[in-house]
Amino acid sequence: MKQAARAIAYPIILAALAACSDSGPTGPQSVVASVRVSPEAVLVSTPGHVERFTATAFDAEGAVVDGLPVLWRSGDPSVVSIDADGVARALGLGLVTIEAMVGGISGLASFAISPDTTPPALRDVSFTPVRVNVLNQAARVTLRANLSDAGSGVSGVSALFRNSAGATTDGLITLSHLPGDGPTEAFEGLLIVPANATPGVWTLLFVQAVDSAGNQRTWETDALRERNINVELLVTHGG
Repeated sequence: MKQAARAIAYPIILAALAACSDSGPTGPQSVVASVRVSPEAVLVSTPGHVERFTATAFDAEGAVVDGLPVLWRSGDPSVVSIDADGVARALGLGLVTIEAMVGGISGLASFAISPDTTPPALRDVSFTPVRVNVLNQAARVTLRANLSDAGSGVSGVSALFRNSAGATTDGLITLSHLPGDGPTEAFEGLLIVPANATPGVWTLLFVQAVDSAGNQRTWETDALRERNINVELLVTHGG
């Protein structure tokens, strides 16, 4: 009787083992088809910048695969380090590939640290009012400049006027950065025209800008005129 029971049990066990072996690999690792790293490219001008990368896994149908660990790797840890959470830090100059591996599939991004050699670009400059009366009183003229910088950002803007006698006015006008977001940065400064100054046309002699990397650019009177920028301030004694 026992032998008969064994004879029946063995085929059942073998069938169960066969069913397990035929089921193949299971789990989310088998469905990852691609990995996307974000951001795909980072470009900074100086070491010290910190960037957090994220990785998203997709299956063959384009659906997101969640719940899998991400293994991060830097192509050159001496230039860019990256930790287990995808936080990368620029340590030197160069171009490094960042790799994220999920379920045996890799996604790539780039991290470049390149010196900023591009000077600021002037969008426009204006001053108001364009006519002032300084008879027995000083006048205030507001100067505004809009600039952009492809690298480290504009750090300082200054300007200088020449008076009607052909002499430069006292000191540079320093323009201060105005708060705001976007690719264009606004700066504003103040010109004080002394009371009873010699009447005539004062001319904007130049506008000068420098970025955080030390790149400097100057736009003189003729260059400003070519861009249809008004460079003349009329100083009067009334009338």
